[in-house]
Amino acid sequence: MAVWLFGIAARALEILPAWRRTELVESLGLRPQELNHFEELTRRMYVPFHDGVISQFEGYAGLAELDWPRYREQYGDIRRLDRILEAEGRDVTSYQVSKQADA
Repeated sequence: MAVWLFGIAARALEILPAWRRTELVESLGLRPQELNHFEELTRRMYVPFHDGVISQFEGYAGLAELDWPRYREQYGDIRRLDRILEAEGRDVTSYQVSKQADA
């Protein structure tokens, strides 16, 4: 997420008019070295995307797609899909299934 954020911040600064960019950089106290570091971070670190969304991990796009309609029809409530798949002798990590972050 940090790499993505640095990339967005760098692009946002690029599209601002020069006077506004200068004003913003000064108000945030950003030094030229920090701005250069943003760009370096985005080049040196890789963030995998899948269908326009940050992937769960590298290789996520290569996992099998789950037959969602079949599972909804068969089980109804699939909130604990991990347990359903486990009961079927399958592993949830073999499918393109995203877990909602714990809050």
